[in-house]
Formats: sequence, structure tokens, C-alpha cells
Amino acid sequence: MTDRTKLKGWHNASARVLAGLGTPEFAPALTAAIRTIVPYEFTVIFAYYRDNRPLDMYDDFSAPKRKVMVDEYQEGPYLLDPFYLQTTQPSVPRLVRLRDLAPDRFYQAEYFRTYYERTGLAEEVGFIIDVGEDVSVVISAMREHKVFSAREFRDLEEILPFVRAAAIKHWNGLIAQFS
Repeated sequence: MTDRTKLKGWHNASARVLAGLGTPEFAPALTAAIRTIVPYEFTVIFAYYRDNRPLDMYDDFSAPKRKVMVDEYQEGPYLLDPFYLQTTQPSVPRLVRLRDLAPDRFYQAEYFRTYYERTGLAEEVGFIIDVGEDVSVVISAMREHKVFSAREFRDLEEILPFVRAAAIKHWNGLIAQFS
């Protein structure tokens, strides 16, 4: 795909994101826009507020995959998730690789052995965005077979300002869903 074709795809897809603000079409449109920049297999968007159970704002998993990636995750493994742990501290919006957040010995830890290993993912990157009132949204892009290259990661970082602005606009007031 040429850079021009990719750019045209991004422009069209980002227009659909803006048109979807405030509607159920927003999250699928945002996911499609991100995929015009870098392809990946799965998306999940969780909202976190303090120690409350995370809200699944959107995912595109098959039913069996959703059971592990969403249902089981919400039952408790999220408490050990490096993405969740990042949302409990004030931070600047950013894109980060799970492996860069993971503590030393992450791959020997309980979270990895009892939960994350079963996801079958090669890599997960997440846009971490504070949408106001101590609520954070993590938009995760996941791959099963290969990691994101340095260039792909940089390309995703370049769209962070758009993703952040759209997420804040769409999920402003999300705190009400945690009560």
C-alpha cells in the first residue's frame, strides 16, 4: 500500500470517527481508523475507574476469545494487568507496549501464567487516555502472530493526538457508568 493510499484511507476513516461521536458507531469507526495505519487482529477498549471492575466499552473478539479476553479478565485478572495498574496513577496520554509496562519477571508472574498466556497474543499495545474525572480508557490493539515493528509503533504514536481528542469527546462523563 502506498503512503498516499494509506493517507486517503486514514482521512476517510477519521471522518467516520468524527461522524460517530456520541453514537454506538464510534468505537468500531475508531478501530477501523487505527487499522488503516497499522493492521492487527483484535481490539478491546476498557474503561477503568479506581478499583471498580473495568467496563468493556468495545471489543471485536469471537465469542470463545471474548470469554477469555473480556469475561474472565473482568472477574479479577485485570487487577494484575500492567495497563490497569498504569491507569491508577496520573499519567500523560500515550501509546505503550505491554512488555514495556510489565514489571521484571512478568513472564514468570501469576498474571502471565494463569491468565495472559491463554490469550495467545504475540503483542499488545495500548493507547492510555484519561477521559476526565479519574476515568481512563485503554484502547488495545492486539496481534496473535507477530509484534509491531518500530515503524508501526511510531506510526501509531503519530495518531495519538487524534485518538486522544476523539476519546475524550466521546467518553466525557463516563464516570456515571461506574455508579
